Amino acid sequence: MKLRGRSFGLALALFGVFTVTPDAMLVRYASSGGGSPALILCVKSAFTAIVAVAIVLAQYKCDGAALSKGLRAAPKHLAVVLLMQVIINVGFPMAFLYTTAAKALLIISLNPLWAAVFSRILLKDKLAPATMIALVLSIACVLVVFVPPIIIGSGGAATQNATDPDATAVHAPTIAGDLISIGTGVALGAFLTASRWTAMRKPDAGLSLTTPLANAVIALGFLPIAIVDAVRDGVPGPLFWGTLAADGVCLSIALVCVVTAPKHAKSAEVALVLLVENLIGPLWVFLGFGEVPSVWTFVGGSLLLLTLGAHEAYMLKVQSSRVVHSSCHGLEAWTERPPSPAKEEPFSSP
Repeated sequence: MKLRGRSFGLALALFGVFTVTPDAMLVRYASSGGGSPALILCVKSAFTAIVAVAIVLAQYKCDGAALSKGLRAAPKHLAVVLLMQVIINVGFPMAFLYTTAAKALLIISLNPLWAAVFSRILLKDKLAPATMIALVLSIACVLVVFVPPIIIGSGGAATQNATDPDATAVHAPTIAGDLISIGTGVALGAFLTASRWTAMRKPDAGLSLTTPLANAVIALGFLPIAIVDAVRDGVPGPLFWGTLAADGVCLSIALVCVVTAPKHAKSAEVALVLLVENLIGPLWVFLGFGEVPSVWTFVGGSLLLLTLGAHEAYMLKVQSSRVVHSSCHGLEAWTERPPSPAKEEPFSSP
């Protein structure tokens, strides 16, 4: 069965989420292979940009005219999407550097709320009551994962080790870290809304082109710091380069999927799907490093998957009932319409 419209957008977002979930594990491997956070971010963004270029060229069938048309269709819109991507890709690791990962992920995970607010203001998107309920329940499920360890005081370090590129240090929460986390969450909600806004207003715009451009900007921006760190600490070994190359493949595919998904589904619904990353990421770290996720991760993750599954099943049921009702209404209108009088043939005598 070929997916279309909203279902295709959500499936695209889900595929992107599953593709990016090994990110934390791969960054941990890169960190163990040597390299400062700036070097990791620079090399990771460079690999992501290279793979994203290949994906975009395949998407446009190496047609230079089509690429140029996609960029010229909406340069201002694409600039906003590109800027949001840069903020997100830099904001995530910076948030982990200046606060605990549990607190950073908790704040960033509020991005579906920001997406819903931006969509309502800018796009006049009206969310169904079921989606609003799912939005609240999903955020509550994420809170189940991160809040109890923060209150108990035992989960911060474990979560930090599972996600921070510098796995040997646990950073104390700071106001700067909280502000960076808030900004990253807002940027993620704005990124999804801007992508949908661009797709609706300028359908010919090349949204996928923003992924290689944004990562190229990040790589060039951190290049001077990365060179200084490499000269000071030495060039990392093969493990560093291999894992970041793999991470670049995962991240580029995920970003192209996520930037395209809001073209077919509402940004708040796409943001709901993206919450799955916070729950599957620790499982990859468990497979790679043997770090067992807390029981709260399993509880919150199960509740989140149940919520998203129930929401999607309900929305599909509503969508199906609307199609049936529309078909029945059309049939009734056709049967109730009086038949057109038959055209009488003139009588001709032999």
